[in-house]
Amino acid sequence: MWPNLFGPDWAWIAAGALAMALVIAAVVFGLAAAARLESPDHGQTSRDDLWHRYEIGDLTREEFERLRGRRHAA
Repeated sequence: MWPNLFGPDWAWIAAGALAMALVIAAVVFGLAAAARLESPDHGQTSRDDLWHRYEIGDLTREEFERLRGRRHAA
């Protein structure tokens, strides 16, 4: 009775649906990780990282102050 309850090949359909859900989850997770890496402050940065980026010219003084102020406010 159990194998005939959902019709023939129900196991293959369920496996395909599970595989598709896993692929969609992987794509969403990958896009979220890429967006996090592309953010200007790379997520969470320490004060030393901000200072280093300012020293090498990666940040202007205004950007440094803005990011440092945002970090201290959080």
